[in-house]
Amino acid sequence: MNNDKKIHGVFKITPITPIHISDGEKYQIFEYYIENKNFYLKDVFKFFQENYQNLDTALKIIEDLSFRPSPEYIRYKLPVFANPREKQKTPSDAQPKSGGYPKKSSAPVSQPTEEVFSFIKDPFGQPFIPGSSLKGCLRTAITYHLLKLVDTNIPNNILNKIFKIQREIEIDKKQKERKKPLYTEKNLKRTLLDYIIPLNDVKYDLFKALVIRDSSPFPLTDIESKIKTIENFAICQIQIGKKKSNSIDSQGGIILGECLLPNTTIEIPFYIDTFILEKLIDTAEKEAEAEAKKKEKPAILDKFRDNKKIFEKLREILSKQDNIKNALLSFSSALIESQKDFFNRIGYDSNLKQLKFEQAKNNEILLQLGFGTGYLSKTIALVYPPEKRIEIQQKLHLGIGRNYTIDNPFPRSRKLITTKEHIQPSVPLGWFKLEIEWQ
Repeated sequence: MNNDKKIHGVFKITPITPIHISDGEKYQIFEYYIENKNFYLKDVFKFFQENYQNLDTALKIIEDLSFRPSPEYIRYKLPVFANPREKQKTPSDAQPKSGGYPKKSSAPVSQPTEEVFSFIKDPFGQPFIPGSSLKGCLRTAITYHLLKLVDTNIPNNILNKIFKIQREIEIDKKQKERKKPLYTEKNLKRTLLDYIIPLNDVKYDLFKALVIRDSSPFPLTDIESKIKTIENFAICQIQIGKKKSNSIDSQGGIILGECLLPNTTIEIPFYIDTFILEKLIDTAEKEAEAEAKKKEKPAILDKFRDNKKIFEKLREILSKQDNIKNALLSFSSALIESQKDFFNRIGYDSNLKQLKFEQAKNNEILLQLGFGTGYLSKTIALVYPPEKRIEIQQKLHLGIGRNYTIDNPFPRSRKLITTKEHIQPSVPLGWFKLEIEWQ
């Protein structure tokens, strides 16, 4: 059947602070070098291909960190916004092995860490923003708004069920007597889905109607003597900042990562399939009726009908342009207020100025995307008041420590990142402004 019931549009994303979306890959120290505040990624594969007959030369690119290949063996160059550590001294135990190369490099290293996190890339080595990452971000925001709209007992019911499952899991682990646990970690993770996905079956997930494409790739461009770069990208330093009393202190765990920089707008096409929205709930209800009759388990149908009003409310949100925008604004406002409150408590207003929270208008949607955006951005925790979030932290053993209070809530840490203007990690990463252009 031809389906012409699609509402098309474009999401316009403008980063406010650097964004890092990881592909799980890390560049090892022999794959790159940093000089004069620039990062050079070597084309190790090409170098080996063209020098395989001369093993000593080929090994240089791995074993001698001071080796600088010619420009044709550099994939690209990016600026570095990070504080270098002190240069390493030549290891005294670096004795030559057979073939004349030392076991350890004699090269000085000035970067703060040896691994660099790669930004996700297409098969041609060009970074892009995955539609799945943006959809996950928007799904969290819309789910938050959905739960704020429905009966206030629903969020509490979800939480009580989660606490019950967690308690039973802990009892099972202590007793180690049951051959088959009453509950599992999988049950715990899928609890929320019982309330927003009919029959908790992915084929009835109403978010399937929201299809978000990947962004166009960011191309590698020539800059000088055959060396390429990626415009609006840089290597940034990421570090954990933890609240202590009325200040925030940098913790360990320094990360260098490829990041998309602020002030460039990316367009990502999407559409909403209203045909799917119209059919899913009714189809799921028919299956629930059939299952209840076949298995003589009316509870299946009762459970579906208990939550039907939530499914219908979600359909209503996804079906109308204004409803989608209002849902995203709802979560955005809550997220902004929570972050403003956190940083205001420690007098860390440079973050707020950088993010322009105070200047944000009511019709501007500000969200967080990608790596390091944290518990409040990636979950629906903001549905619950601070005292309930403390209870969640304690019963689910989130974070470290138990001394959280309303005035000193969980989480106390934020991942902070460098920018061109701030070489010390000083702003929270992943913030962007979202605009929706309907077609």
